[in-house]
Amino acid sequence: MQCTFKNVTQFPLLFDETHLESGRYWIAPETIEAFDHNVFSVCNQNSPTVADVSGGASFKIVLDEDHVLNVALVSRSQLDSFDVMNNF
Repeated sequence: MQCTFKNVTQFPLLFDETHLESGRYWIAPETIEAFDHNVFSVCNQNSPTVADVSGGASFKIVLDEDHVLNVALVSRSQLDSFDVMNNF
């Protein structure tokens, strides 16, 4: 599955870490500069018995030294969608 994540803010979206429980990245996520986008993809480890990816990637937006917004893209199982969570 391929995911395009678009940063529509004036702040860089800093890649923090991955949290994959199953599957793997085909193309890993990276920091996304202001008003830019990043494409990454996941797969099921090329296994005929595993048909899902569980986990996600977390990012941070540093607004100033006192304010940080945490954002995560999360895949709950089947290779069909990602959810966006913030302030987790």
